[in-house]
Amino acid sequence: MLTYKKFWHELNEEFKFTIDVAADDHNHMLPRFYTPKENGLKQDWGNEVVWCNPPYGKDTFEWVLKACLELERHWKEKLPVIVMLLPNMSHEWICDDHMLKGRIMKRFVGRLEFTGPYGYPDDLQLLIFRNVK
Repeated sequence: MLTYKKFWHELNEEFKFTIDVAADDHNHMLPRFYTPKENGLKQDWGNEVVWCNPPYGKDTFEWVLKACLELERHWKEKLPVIVMLLPNMSHEWICDDHMLKGRIMKRFVGRLEFTGPYGYPDDLQLLIFRNVK
């Protein structure tokens, strides 16, 4: 099984992330990150290449909606690029307009092996948000 860290490093090679928007002092993947205190949902992601592995549960919807709103707010720019690791369920309906315009791509990930207190027992997916011209 692919480990989370190996998977993330491969993604970082591809996307060159600049900030981790849903992290804490113990699980951040980048030197620049937002903790719950800074609340990544309230920050501007406009000039960033964003990594987002949000808390899974009732608030996951808010993170997907935030990504859609950031795309809309910065639609004339190439940034932000937002890559979210999410449970493999359907979030596209939240952002149908962006899906139709090719702004969101989906990649099936499967299960990852996590270490420490974090983890998820089911399949995961990536949603990749980007403004296309």
